[in-house]
Amino acid sequence: MLWWMVGATTFMSFISAVTYTGAAGKAYETGTFVFTVYMANGVGFFISFLYFSKRFRQSRLVTAIELVRERFGRVNEQFFTWLVVPFGVIHGGVWLYGLGIIVSTVFGVSMEMTVLAVGITVLIISLIGGSWAVVASDFMQLIIMIPVAIILAFLSLKQVGGISGFVEKLPSHQYNWSELADSKIVWLWFIASFCHLKLY
Repeated sequence: MLWWMVGATTFMSFISAVTYTGAAGKAYETGTFVFTVYMANGVGFFISFLYFSKRFRQSRLVTAIELVRERFGRVNEQFFTWLVVPFGVIHGGVWLYGLGIIVSTVFGVSMEMTVLAVGITVLIISLIGGSWAVVASDFMQLIIMIPVAIILAFLSLKQVGGISGFVEKLPSHQYNWSELADSKIVWLWFIASFCHLKLY
């Protein structure tokens, strides 16, 4: 696949309904803290890119699990492949639940119907269209989401009086994270999250 399509689908795979519900609410409450966490994701991924991309390219393999098989054997390949399955089901359930909350609240459709309909639709698209269908749908989502996010950011800044007005209206805990939690816990969590994402 083309690199920009793979990049788009990788980016979109880390965005779910939780991004627009729980994460959006947390960003509203804590602002700069959540912003720093999201920026740390980007830094961690970039460091991983600098270290792993050249090595992975030299292997001439397509997926990371193929590298596990080449290096550690078929038993490890099967172990790590099946290990992901239960966590994938849990992650998918959380994403569908978040989407169900939004749709049932906004449109008045039952949460159960939303979860079933979207889950079955995604399953059919993935089974019939394969990886190309998934990548194409992710790319189309990205094409819609990025312009909408840019327009909303511009309109929001205009509403509060520009960047200077935005900065003036920020509450004090946006700059002082110790008002949100014990600073030692905040920094330990920040470092642990950074290391987790870098290794992930």
